[in-house]
Amino acid sequence: MKEKYVNLFTGFGFTRAFIEEANKADSTSIARLQPEERQPYESNLAYYRDLKNVIDTAWDEGHAKGQAEGSKQNREERVKQAQKDEKRVMATRMINLGMLSDQQIAEITGLAADEVKQVRQQN
Repeated sequence: MKEKYVNLFTGFGFTRAFIEEANKADSTSIARLQPEERQPYESNLAYYRDLKNVIDTAWDEGHAKGQAEGSKQNREERVKQAQKDEKRVMATRMINLGMLSDQQIAEITGLAADEVKQVRQQN
């Protein structure tokens, strides 16, 4: 006969090994346990709580790290977009003056020549 083991690192394993068993045992039956029976029960319960705290802490730290990295990345993208928008505004002003070619505007603003043409067409 093949023995089956419950993986304690899955939600099912935790529930099966600790919570369902704990729910089966009401407080009166736990109080009636002999010391040699109570010690393994309390040890398993402490193990479950410790492991759950480790997992919860790791998840919280990972979540916080992900939030910080996402925030930093969004901030960098917003700065890049703002700089590009500013260059397009400068290009629009230069086009409105009508004194410079698209190539000259591209060199001054740092925009690509194609972008300067798009700005010119939008005006």
